[in-house]
Amino acid sequence: MKFKIIYTLFITVLVASLFLGNSNGRADGNGQGNTGAPGDETLSNGSPRTCQTCHGSGNIQVTLDIEVLDGGSPITAYKPGQTYDVNFVVNHVGGPAPDGYGFQAVALIDSNDSDVDGWSAPASNVKIATASNTGRSYAEQNGVGNNGTFSVKWTAPTEGAGSVTFYSCGNGVNGNGGTGGDGADCATLQLTEDETNSISTIADARILTFPNPAIDQISVTVEGMKVIENTVLNVYNASGQLLHTESRSTPMQNWQTTIDVAHYQAGIYFVQIQQTSGILTKRFVKK
Repeated sequence: MKFKIIYTLFITVLVASLFLGNSNGRADGNGQGNTGAPGDETLSNGSPRTCQTCHGSGNIQVTLDIEVLDGGSPITAYKPGQTYDVNFVVNHVGGPAPDGYGFQAVALIDSNDSDVDGWSAPASNVKIATASNTGRSYAEQNGVGNNGTFSVKWTAPTEGAGSVTFYSCGNGVNGNGGTGGDGADCATLQLTEDETNSISTIADARILTFPNPAIDQISVTVEGMKVIENTVLNVYNASGQLLHTESRSTPMQNWQTTIDVAHYQAGIYFVQIQQTSGILTKRFVKK
């Protein structure tokens, strides 16, 4: 009888400690990322372990929205190095009203699933924590939140990173000390890189590429070259390997060419214009 009481107390303390660890955020309390992002924690069958795994089977119904804002307006493309306001909003949409809310989020560069690590200035109900098991920086709840809106600032990666995806999961909990009866939802948001202000120049020249991302062919236009000299156009992969080259030496202001990229592997590539007066580079993506 005494052993049974001790065993019961042990289980109770264990469950409570697990719940309290999760209430402080999975990255901070358990060293895990549970957003459903590539590389985050998975179950034994290989499927993602997220908030929905433990909190998604109750009567509470919630949805999750991700908002990246520039001056209060949502964006679909980021400017490299710019800082934005980000809201993760857990909406109560059905069933009993939650007693509290939680969330976790990470932002990854799509080309290699690397961590942007751009979080800053968290609201009082948000903390920034690095998960020991992934090495990634997460925004997550700072204890159980009394409302479903979690705000934090995010700085976009440097030029050439390409598209970024936010992965997040959130929950509404009933405060019973466990996970039974709770509700959860997960969402993603992808931002492309805004390249409109990232064109380098030789004198007054610039490179335009279309389409970008490319599939079979890419059209390259070099506008505004005023230097009359031999001009070389090269295409390199991300490892610096030369894949294509052509040159012209006649006077011109605009140079148009079409390059076959059907045999290129998916990834990031660079068009480079070389003159004695300088080098002009433009990034493009092959799907």
